[in-house]
Amino acid sequence: MPTLRRRLSGLRVSGDTADEISEHHQSKIITFQKWCNDNCLCVNATKTECIIFNNSKKDIGDLKLHVDDQTIQNTDCFKYLGISLDSKLSFKAHCVNMLQKMSQRAYLIRRNRNIFTQYYTKIFCESLILSVANYCISIWGLNNSCFMEKCDRIIRSVIKNIIIPASNVNKKCKRQN
Repeated sequence: MPTLRRRLSGLRVSGDTADEISEHHQSKIITFQKWCNDNCLCVNATKTECIIFNNSKKDIGDLKLHVDDQTIQNTDCFKYLGISLDSKLSFKAHCVNMLQKMSQRAYLIRRNRNIFTQYYTKIFCESLILSVANYCISIWGLNNSCFMEKCDRIIRSVIKNIIIPASNVNKKCKRQN
């Protein structure tokens, strides 16, 4: 039987307790599972995760949802279309991951800066570092001024230590020829 790889999204429910929310969602899952069975598809519970987006300080608890007598795992953070979403939508996990990628790529460019001209070094910086910073910035960038400062610091470091010295090296090479 083919497996449907799809997220159950748009199941928005309000309730005071996890049991009330679980009961409502479980009925939606049963309806979805019936539709899948009617269309010769199956739901893989091991690949299904549940997250509660909640910005209040009150902890609701974990939901107890099941698919074919298998429990759906509760999670605090998951990656969707390259963005790490957490239960508070603070995007901290996404920003930490993004800063790590930018630092690793800056090191890669810094290590190989003498091989390429300033023109190609700039292209590599834009494609490897700025692409990471700019991806979905309109979603995660508004909430994270601290991470934006760290991101700017990495970009300034790249400009100062990689692009500008590369232009000085290229000038020296041209003078020697």
